[in-house]
Amino acid sequence: METTVIERIKIIANKKEITYRQFAIQLDFNYGTLNNYIIGKNKSINIELICKIVAEFPDISAEWILIGEGNMFKETSTEKPNDSTNEMMLKTIIELSGENAILKEKIKEIEKERSYKMAAEPVKKYTKH
Repeated sequence: METTVIERIKIIANKKEITYRQFAIQLDFNYGTLNNYIIGKNKSINIELICKIVAEFPDISAEWILIGEGNMFKETSTEKPNDSTNEMMLKTIIELSGENAILKEKIKEIEKERSYKMAAEPVKKYTKH
């Protein structure tokens, strides 16, 4: 079953047996913003939240949080990642965020182009040849 990042965040809080408010406090993240993700008011996740989860819960797989692949829990060490690991994960998150923004813009362009074509369609039907 494929899940969204928001659903995976809910799973983490559930597995850690903490409320969303406790989760936000533990991450030093704004509870209102987290709650807006949880209830579906905000659809796109703040990268800061992902970074804080990765840093605070070293037993959780960053790959699982980001793309839903692999196991939720790392099978190896539960030590906090070192600075180079954190830097590498942050770089990957930033790259993925950039790619996501580019794809969103492309989608907007395609939708805009499609709406222009659809708007022009009735004109074509009624013009004489």
